[in-house]
This record gives sequence, structure tokens and C-alpha cells, in this order.
Amino acid sequence: YIPRKKAFWFVVAGIVVFLIFAGLSASVVRAGIMGILVLVAKQMGRMSRIGNVLVLTAVLMTLHNPFILLYDAGFQLSFLSTVGLVYLSPYIGKRFMYIPEAGGIRDSLVSTISATIITLPLILFQFGRLSIVSVPVNMLILWIIPFIMMIGFFAVVFSFLFMPLATVIAWIAWAGMFYIVQIVEWFAGLKFAAVDMQVPVYVMVGMYGALLYYIWKWNKKII
Repeated sequence: YIPRKKAFWFVVAGIVVFLIFAGLSASVVRAGIMGILVLVAKQMGRMSRIGNVLVLTAVLMTLHNPFILLYDAGFQLSFLSTVGLVYLSPYIGKRFMYIPEAGGIRDSLVSTISATIITLPLILFQFGRLSIVSVPVNMLILWIIPFIMMIGFFAVVFSFLFMPLATVIAWIAWAGMFYIVQIVEWFAGLKFAAVDMQVPVYVMVGMYGALLYYIWKWNKKII
């Protein structure tokens, strides 16, 4: 068992290490920033408090590169996923109180559903595909990602001290990543994994209008 505060710093460090391993591309850095924002919100104890920081981050990113707002699907999905985790997860979490917290099962389910709901209209508009297996896939892989990040962090640290041990640790991280790839590939191979469902822009706007209304209504009750 790792105390909450220590686990927070381990995961943040793991995200930074992952960003370095991934090459620090713009899309990866944006996703990493959004992920750290969610962790900060959870650490603060109330997800809604991070809203202003989230908006400010998005504004600064847009000022740096205005084109990402309309043409960068990665930025749009990262931002929307974080919005879902911040504003939808408190409400959705109350609907799954009967699920045990052990092993982060409830958190993984709530996070997956929140991110899926908020990104679905954009995905249907941009890609025209509806994933049927996204929730079970995320449930199977989300729990292991923090461990892979933490192990990767230790592998980097020990690579400066004792390379043989760092190699062993890196192989453990590789095993975790291999598990993720196998899960994703197996589900992707299912005939019913996804269905074509393209929606026009006005339908997407209408869906987000409805979501914004319900998010406002839900969070008004929570606050």
C-alpha cells in the first residue's frame, strides 16, 4: 500500500518519464499536461476546483498554436477527456457506489465512462466509428498504466546507477506494455468491436449542447 500523497508524486514522475520516452511531441505533451491536471484535481479532493486551471491551460495552448482548436483531434480529445473526468465523474461516480474501490475498479470504470461520454460526439463526427469495446478494454488496461509509469521511472533512475538492474526493471515495464498491446489487439480483432456511425456537425453540436446542459445541472447540484 502506497500513501495517497506519495502515490501522486510517483505517478506524476511516471508521466514525465513517459513523455520523455515518447519523444516530447506536441500531442504527447498536451496529453501529459491534461493527465497531470486530473491528478492534481483528485489530490485537491474536489474535481470541480480544477476547472479554471483546465480552461487556462487550453487557452494558453490555443494562443501558442491557434490551429489546434479546429484541426488537432488529439488536442480536442485530450481536452474533452479531461473535462469529462473533471465534471462528469463526480456525478457518474455516485451511480457506481456499489462497486468496490479495491484495486481501483470503481475509479477505472467511472473514468472510462466519463471520458467516453464526453468524447463520443466528436469521435462520431471526426472518425465516424463507434467503439463497442472501449469500456471493457479500458477497464482491463487502465489499472496497469500507473505501475508501468512508476517502473519505467525506476528503470531510468537505475540506468545511471547500475545498468543490469535497470535492464531487469525495464523488462518488467515491457511485460506490462506487452499486456496492453495484446488486450487492444485481441479486442480490435472482434467483428463487433466497432460500427460505422458518422454524424453531421449539427448533430455533434446538438449532442454537446445537451451534455453542457446536463453537466451544468449536475454540477450545480454537487456544488
